Amino acid sequence: MPIKDIKHFVDCCVEGDSTIGERLSIIQTQRDEVLRQMKELQEMLEILNFKTWYYEAAKKAGTCALQNTMTVEDVPEQYRKFLSKNSMDVR
Repeated sequence: MPIKDIKHFVDCCVEGDSTIGERLSIIQTQRDEVLRQMKELQEMLEILNFKTWYYEAAKKAGTCALQNTMTVEDVPEQYRKFLSKNSMDVR
């Protein structure tokens, strides 16, 4: 939350009970923003987990060219959504 928003929240607190609704709205907005950020971070983590799996497989195979011989079935189901429709390109 930006400093000016925190200051506004504190000012509302100082004003007293007449600003309860406004404070609630501020808190709800901040909660919604945190949930949005968490969803975005979870999506990034899933991509990183996929790339970790891929590079572990490439290291074991000794080459990144393994994507040329992999089939969709070789990719764990939870990571298939990250494959491009036309190739196994994972860079």
